[in-house]
Amino acid sequence: MSPHEARPESRQAAVIDVGSNSVRLVIYRLEGRAIWTVYNEKALAGLGREMAETGRLAADGVEIALSALRRFRAILQGWEPHEVVAVATAAVREAEDGPAFAERVRRELGLPLRVLSGEEEAYFAAAGVLAGHPGAPRANGPRGRVTPGSGPSWPSRTSSRLDPPRSPARPRAPGWPASTPAAAK
Repeated sequence: MSPHEARPESRQAAVIDVGSNSVRLVIYRLEGRAIWTVYNEKALAGLGREMAETGRLAADGVEIALSALRRFRAILQGWEPHEVVAVATAAVREAEDGPAFAERVRRELGLPLRVLSGEEEAYFAAAGVLAGHPGAPRANGPRGRVTPGSGPSWPSRTSSRLDPPRSPARPRAPGWPASTPAAAK
């Protein structure tokens, strides 16, 4: 890059993943097409630990998850990412009390959780794994595509793209926390 060329604008984005076993916050710095992980924290909550027996989220897991989400909110208030994306996966999607948990998170923390479908969860999991492996199938790449389905997602060489599932716009948590620039819009 010559001294006269503009550097790509740097911005930060945060992803919160409420999973069956853990709750995770990852903050990324985005510079053009480069993505750098600058912060990564995980709390083991075990939300889905009792699903097979009760069909419900583990009560202690709910409290651990909420505590972790409160901590993540405090971290993000100091970090001020441009965008916060919050998703929940299988346990919240399948639990009898999953919708009540998502509503509680929204009500108590002001964080709208996007509950991913099984197809979306498979797609994002596969895309994340493939992004870390040179030469693997990836979005708009030359090596094939991932076919999410009712089981594990396996790469296939039937297309030149990683096709996302047909779904609404990607999940976002605009305005969370209140100090983020996105909240001013």
